[in-house]
Amino acid sequence: GKCEVRALDLLGAWVEAGSPEAEVFTFADVNGNPCEGTFSTDVAPLLGENNVWFPASLSCTSCHNSALTDRSAGLDLTSYAGILAGSQRASADAANGDNILGGGTWENSLLFLTLTQMDSIPDGHPPLTYPAVDLVIYAGAHTVPPTPTEAPAPTEASSATATP
Repeated sequence: GKCEVRALDLLGAWVEAGSPEAEVFTFADVNGNPCEGTFSTDVAPLLGENNVWFPASLSCTSCHNSALTDRSAGLDLTSYAGILAGSQRASADAANGDNILGGGTWENSLLFLTLTQMDSIPDGHPPLTYPAVDLVIYAGAHTVPPTPTEAPAPTEASSATATP
C-alpha cells in the first residue's frame, strides 16, 4: 500500500499543502497515482533517519537538533515546532529564525535549495555524490488503488502446462 515517490516531491507536496503537522496532505506517486501522507509518518523520517539520502548518510537531525550550534545553522529539525521556527536562531527561546519552507513555495525554500544545489552545499555537508533529486522512497498510502501499467507476464509454471 505504500506509494513510490521521489523524496523531494513528497517534501514539496507537504510544504505546498501548508506544512500540516497532524492533517493528511496529498501527493502523487511516480506514476501520477493519488496518495496521502502525514508529517509524522512520512516527512519526519526523511529528516530523522540515517541512510535516507545516500548510503551511510547521517540523519539531518544528527546535526540540526535542539543544540542550535553555529555549525547547525541554528536549525532544529527534530520537531515540527523546530522546523517552523526556522534557521539562524541563537537559542530555542529566540524569536523565529529564517523560514526554511519558503513561505509555502517549495522551490523557493531554503530546504529545497540545500537539498538540490550541489554546487552550493553548506559547510558541514558532504558533497552529494547521490543527488537528492534522484532519491525514490516508499511513503504514504494510495487513496485509490493504482492502475496496473502492464499485464503480468506468465509464470514458468503456467507456460510449462500450456504445451500442445
